[in-house]
Amino acid sequence: MNEPLVFKPIVKNNVWGGDFLRCRSVDAPEGPVGESWEIADHDADTTLVATGAYAGKSLHEIFKEACGEAVDPSSPAVFPLLLKIIDPKDDLSVQVHPDDEYAGKLKAGELGKTEAWYVLEAEAGAKIYRGLKDGVTREQFEDAINNGTCADCLKSVPVKAGDVAFLPSGTIHALCGGVRIAEIQQNSDTTYRVFDWNRVGLDGKPRELHIQDSLNVSDFSGSNEPDLCSAKVLDTADCRHEQFISCEKFAFERISEISGSVVLDTEGKRFNILTVVAGKISVKTEGGSVELNAYDSCLIPAGAGKYTVAGGQDAATLLFYRP
Repeated sequence: MNEPLVFKPIVKNNVWGGDFLRCRSVDAPEGPVGESWEIADHDADTTLVATGAYAGKSLHEIFKEACGEAVDPSSPAVFPLLLKIIDPKDDLSVQVHPDDEYAGKLKAGELGKTEAWYVLEAEAGAKIYRGLKDGVTREQFEDAINNGTCADCLKSVPVKAGDVAFLPSGTIHALCGGVRIAEIQQNSDTTYRVFDWNRVGLDGKPRELHIQDSLNVSDFSGSNEPDLCSAKVLDTADCRHEQFISCEKFAFERISEISGSVVLDTEGKRFNILTVVAGKISVKTEGGSVELNAYDSCLIPAGAGKYTVAGGQDAATLLFYRP
């Protein structure tokens, strides 16, 4: 397998969603749409290849061949990452995700969720909530949940287009309205809601909260990690190549200011994911080529080896892979 793979996104109804992502799918459901799962292999939600020799195949059917050596040993029966575009009209719930150990105890084979956000667009004055204010203890946070003031315990972080936020499992957070993001995460849909702004779901009923699980998995250690990621410039010819995150679960990079074409390499070991965030790019492997517009993504199988990315000074793409 050595051709770039483009998938048909799966869009999701969310009470906090808007209308923008409806265009990602011809099968968009009625009602507000908050998420577009661009590359996914989670339970019944597995994206289908749109074109080429594997058209109609699900990611679940081909992931072993596509991944190479980059399968997560904690959950080797599925593709290890999940890529989304999220477009909130209103604030998401205050929430937290477990680590692999806690998630696996509750559901065999389920991964925890470490994730990262790339801000695609942000309204003036936009913010996210990431982590707790300094000194907030478990006891204080539990009291705040019980008296409806937990938002006062959260760290508010102003954001703009191009910002990157890293959210390891255990980080209490909330994505806020007006902040459109690309999200890369472990292949998991386990979310523990702490507080949902006293609203009801699409069915007219209050959405379920998971307060005890949230308290059990939340990090109250007072991490010194920065609120937003800084970039490390990598030495790659014919572009500006920046790395924001390199952790056990995934690497997160950006390629921009492309001059001619850039040569990248899976080394025959690991898949790459490209997500265009500005302009247009073309991707070419020995097995084929694709043209991608802003917000489009493709999966480069491990077997592709060296491949090229061409664009221009106004083009930028994110690059994700599992180290």
